[in-house]
Amino acid sequence: MIDLEAALQRIPGGMVAVKQMAAILVAECPRLLEEIRAGIAAEDAARVKLGAHTLRGSADVYAAQRVVAAARQLESLAGDGRLNAAPQSFAELRTAVAEMIEAIRFSVAPPDTE
Repeated sequence: MIDLEAALQRIPGGMVAVKQMAAILVAECPRLLEEIRAGIAAEDAARVKLGAHTLRGSADVYAAQRVVAAARQLESLAGDGRLNAAPQSFAELRTAVAEMIEAIRFSVAPPDTE
């Protein structure tokens, strides 16, 4: 679900930085998902596109391909103004994000506090 080796190559600062970024990603995912959900509900394609784009980029750092693909799909739908198809894609994204968060929590211990 995630690739720590890819994250280590993409994030300068070694494992400490990877852990810090993982904590930020886990904390931000609910806010980003809510932003996308609210954008779909309001039929605000720009809001959906921005939220999906941000989530896609963050997940890509950890090579979380299911999240990246689902977010890309939503970004594309929003870009094309096809929000009628967005609820199903959003459900897929929500599931993929939950799995990514679980993988991060399992694979990445909290950052050292010393």
